[in-house]
Amino acid sequence: MDLTTWALSRGISQTTLEQCGVKQHSVAYPEGVKDSVIFHYYRDGKSVNWKARAFDEKLFKQQTGGEQRFYNMDTFPTDVLYVTH
Repeated sequence: MDLTTWALSRGISQTTLEQCGVKQHSVAYPEGVKDSVIFHYYRDGKSVNWKARAFDEKLFKQQTGGEQRFYNMDTFPTDVLYVTH
């Protein structure tokens, strides 16, 4: 499977993939190397973490020691974020 097919099956457009910088790479999981979707997490335009999900299985991985932050937070209009539930 490729990134565009995976995204479209989940209602995510090609435009959204491009605007958010979502990529496809091979990632080493304990179960083996798998083609995966990669989401980068940015602070001030610099990648501070990435998270991956394998296309064909529910396998997840993130950058060791990466900064924990909300996805796409660099585009928020303020440094203050209120999380409610």
